[in-house]
Amino acid sequence: MKTSVSLAWALAGLCWIIGSAHAVEPEHEVSDEERLRVIAEYDAAVARGDLTTAVWHVLGLSEKALGENAPETVKLTHRYGFLLLEDGEYREATKVLKTALERSTAAFGESGGDAFEINMNIAFAYSKS
Repeated sequence: MKTSVSLAWALAGLCWIIGSAHAVEPEHEVSDEERLRVIAEYDAAVARGDLTTAVWHVLGLSEKALGENAPETVKLTHRYGFLLLEDGEYREATKVLKTALERSTAAFGESGGDAFEINMNIAFAYSKS
């Protein structure tokens, strides 16, 4: 389950950033060279079976291209934190999930977006760290 769901999230995020970053007002201009570098890093991480790193690469591009509080970035931040949680990186997962919650609140309001699920993941990460 981790493989297919995480891969789908990362790929969807990457497709959104690559395909539609020109359709929305970008936070910062991202060069084609940088996009190609991220795609190569993403592909290499997926080939190694390292989905956490694959999502991390897409998240970095999303933060730069779309901004930290863009809905796509919020979802990728949450996904990255969840993958860290699954990897047993509980302290890092807690930090990333708190960031996801802050971003979700900014983007969707206090109880909008995935706030409930993010809070549950934060609680689980705390219980393990």
